[in-house]
Amino acid sequence: MRFLGLTQSFPKSLTVTPSLSLVYHSSFSSMSIATWFLVILATAAIDTPASTVPPIQDNRSPHILAQFPAENGQRYGHFPLEANTTREGALRFNHLTIDPSTGRLYAGAINRLFQLDSNLKLEEYVSTGPRLDNPQCHATGCMARDITTSLMDNVNKLLIADLESQMIIACGSLLQGACEKYKMSNISVKPEFIPLSVAANDENSSTYAFIGPEKYNPWGQTNILYVGTTFTNKGDYRHDVPAISSRNLDKLDFAEYTFNKQSIVYIDVKYRDHFLVKYVYGFNASDYAYFVLVQKQSYLPEQEELGYISRLARSCISDPNYDSYTEVTLQCTVDLGDGKQHYYNLIQDAKVAAAGSDLAMQLGISVGDPVFVTVFSPSRGITNEALSRSAVCIYSLQDIETKFNENIHMCFNGSIKYRNMGYVSGPIQDGKCPTAGTTGNILNFCEVGLKISGVSPITGQAILHFPDTFISSVTIANTESHTVAFFGSNDGILKKVLLSGTEAFVYESVTIDKGQKLLPNTLISPDGDHIYVLSTSKISKVKVEHCSGYTNCSSCLDAKDPYCGWCSLEK
Repeated sequence: MRFLGLTQSFPKSLTVTPSLSLVYHSSFSSMSIATWFLVILATAAIDTPASTVPPIQDNRSPHILAQFPAENGQRYGHFPLEANTTREGALRFNHLTIDPSTGRLYAGAINRLFQLDSNLKLEEYVSTGPRLDNPQCHATGCMARDITTSLMDNVNKLLIADLESQMIIACGSLLQGACEKYKMSNISVKPEFIPLSVAANDENSSTYAFIGPEKYNPWGQTNILYVGTTFTNKGDYRHDVPAISSRNLDKLDFAEYTFNKQSIVYIDVKYRDHFLVKYVYGFNASDYAYFVLVQKQSYLPEQEELGYISRLARSCISDPNYDSYTEVTLQCTVDLGDGKQHYYNLIQDAKVAAAGSDLAMQLGISVGDPVFVTVFSPSRGITNEALSRSAVCIYSLQDIETKFNENIHMCFNGSIKYRNMGYVSGPIQDGKCPTAGTTGNILNFCEVGLKISGVSPITGQAILHFPDTFISSVTIANTESHTVAFFGSNDGILKKVLLSGTEAFVYESVTIDKGQKLLPNTLISPDGDHIYVLSTSKISKVKVEHCSGYTNCSSCLDAKDPYCGWCSLEK
């Protein structure tokens, strides 16, 4: 039983070894008093903390309820978990997703896919590699005899749960980033192979995708897959892969592909090799689809000294041709107390979530309105290598949409003359904005479609700074009126943070997987009581709160844990 963190355990049943059970089945009359006394002592020793046999030590944090793979071995029932999951002999996870109706989890790793129950018990797994491949091979396979293939690891680049069709879409780095579709009820059933180049075909280049609505299908609104893929230049077929595309969920072909309508965005072939775009996150909000990007400030090779910036890309979901594609720079400024504004330019992760009442009031928005929570780090010089410092900035989607409309309006009203979108393929009217006064009053920019690179940035002031920590992931939850963020670091620490509009503070830190990077795929359980944290080497089921860890009222009050109902934060 538990009371203010104090625990007393009572034995539910007595475990008896075979030798002792023989004694118990003997009658009392057949034993001497001395023998009976020895039996009592031996029995008591079985369930007594003072036993000379040391208990098995569990070095996990009390916050962690389960982990996969477990530390006590690599075998689960009749499912072997081979040590050589990569050619280097290591298990390395890439992605994690969940079925909210069943609580099942699906994990993508190098050469493996796993299906787990809500307690991280292995249900099914499949091997996806290594396989014979060559970057010169087509997605359908290697038909040419002059191409030499070799065993290559299959890195999971994309793992999406299509809840409507109850299928898992998994795309790997082999076969030009081709995909397979697995039944969510049992991934070991033979999957459907889709020989299309969807994902990046190497380990380090980014791919991000999300399911969202479209509003241009004449038969009614449907969901489609929005995909952002970094160009790799590994094989001639990579030039066929768009930077951004909209795809049907059935066969993953382009949502629109006619002579005058194509649901794709390409980086111009002149700049494709060196103007590489990293896709960090993506989401749908109101009538728009967004991607979070990291790219060079200039697409011109002679201006590389300008370094890297983070941007938001937006397109109307009613636009089948990406004519409304617009980019705006995203800035997070940090006050280090030296009187200067420092710009952390590399976004590491971001999430969109509903604002709790406290955060909504401070941001001047309604409860439940979407907010955009981001983590930035500064770059090392003009490179895209992040330093081990991080800052948290929060933006309301309302302000973001206002800033996008402002940038588009600047092009139409003559404030700027050029659309600055020379790195995107396709006709863009010589890159010029319309002549002021020629377009009339525009009530809906989605109806006039004009690719624009905005010049007025979306700016935010950091509400939290980590001067010596690299934050690699963020997940958002709400409890009562409060908004809580779970930040994962690249050394395996989970930081629980209470957010407000102007400040934030860390109220607890938990070691999840010491020394291992926590990946952006941290998930909230359907009941909201747990989070599933993904590191490069394991999956952990973690309690969102550990109120029993506070042994008295003052320690709880000092912690300001918003999940603990008898703390001062509860309203």
